[in-house]
Amino acid sequence: MNEGKIILYSDRMNTATGFTGAGTVEAKADSTYTGGYHELRNSAAEDEQSLKLKEEQLDVSKERVQAGEVEIHKDVVEKQKSVNVPVEHEEVYVERRKVNDAAGVSSSPISDDETIRIPITEERVEVSKKPVVTEEIVIGKREVQETQQVKENLKKEEVHFEGGREHITEDEDLNRKNNNL
Repeated sequence: MNEGKIILYSDRMNTATGFTGAGTVEAKADSTYTGGYHELRNSAAEDEQSLKLKEEQLDVSKERVQAGEVEIHKDVVEKQKSVNVPVEHEEVYVERRKVNDAAGVSSSPISDDETIRIPITEERVEVSKKPVVTEEIVIGKREVQETQQVKENLKKEEVHFEGGREHITEDEDLNRKNNNL
């Protein structure tokens, strides 16, 4: 205890402000202290001011856009192809033979009327073309997922105190209470 001073401690609630007054008031030994507890603040709402701090946060969204187009068509290409095909045909042969038998001699007169007809055949190559499916091209789309890294600078407001640091008290209990709201 300090000499020549009186320390008065009061713990009561002011019903007008809802403020619980807990503190000390000093008075000199020769002075007279009259009256109740004097609050340092008239009203908490009148003297308090606030400064809102902001910061930027990333809001990432995706949008589907056309990145290109794939066009697929077919072209007709001609090339010559040679195929060896074996074919058959008939030939007429004429063979002359001597006749030794005179008995086979005919008694008919010689004339121009006698004709022999022999049909002759051959294979002819006919070429026709027909389309035949040899392979199939399947075209489709599929989803492929990849990861892209996005880099962006974000701004954040911070508070800096200037002036006498001895007049500023940070109330950690109050900060925790406000952050939990």
